[in-house]
Amino acid sequence: RGGDKRQRERQDKEKEEMDWEEGENFYAQDELMEMEKAPDFGVKLEVFFQKQHLDCLVEMADSASWMVEELEVTQESYSHAGYRGTLRGLLIHVRDGVEMMRRGYPADVQKNFDLFRNRINSLVEEGEKEEKVETGECYLVIRDPSGLSKVHNDDKEGGKKWVIVSDFKRSFADCEELDLLEKEFQFIDEENKISSAEEIANLVKKSERVVLISGAGISVESGIPPFRQAKEEDDEDDNDRDGPVWKTFDPSQMSLQNFNKGG
Repeated sequence: RGGDKRQRERQDKEKEEMDWEEGENFYAQDELMEMEKAPDFGVKLEVFFQKQHLDCLVEMADSASWMVEELEVTQESYSHAGYRGTLRGLLIHVRDGVEMMRRGYPADVQKNFDLFRNRINSLVEEGEKEEKVETGECYLVIRDPSGLSKVHNDDKEGGKKWVIVSDFKRSFADCEELDLLEKEFQFIDEENKISSAEEIANLVKKSERVVLISGAGISVESGIPPFRQAKEEDDEDDNDRDGPVWKTFDPSQMSLQNFNKGG
């Protein structure tokens, strides 16, 4: 008991020094803007909730997604406001989130949601009675591309065995959402610009991957007008609109789904 009291006092002091309140929101963008350099990798936290650790402090950025694997329930990134507080508070936050999402699941799995809720309630209840809960009964996976989420723990003897921390390389989409991409805008001199259908067609053909085609008159639904030969004013044949460049392209590939597929 004496050791538990000292540990709680250290945690209270640590929380006071951090200068944030229980349940405070945690926005990744705001935190990253204040840092000179963002963490090099995203972070994955696997937390096995145990009663003796519920007063430890945790930070989960809004860029993080969390998942309860046994229920196959996930709350995606930026669908919450982030969380700063104790693991107890986070567990309550997860419980309430799962309760909201369970309505979208079939009746035959609802009993699993009841069991999960009851296990959380047995963990977070206050009082002297400490019900034994096996490691892994309440298990949460947090995946945060920002790398900011963390569990604060001074239980050195435990070696954080109840929290498994690993990192991962951010995807392009992760970097884009976090505004970590270096944007370089290149301006092309007038003499180097291309404008004819033949030049545009050759540029696209030589490209390994086309990310975006944009500009006046671009339409995925009706094809890409710059590749077409416009009808001459004195052309009496209304059907003669396809020039030689357009005929070299497969129209089925000029769609959002198929543009970068095939030859």
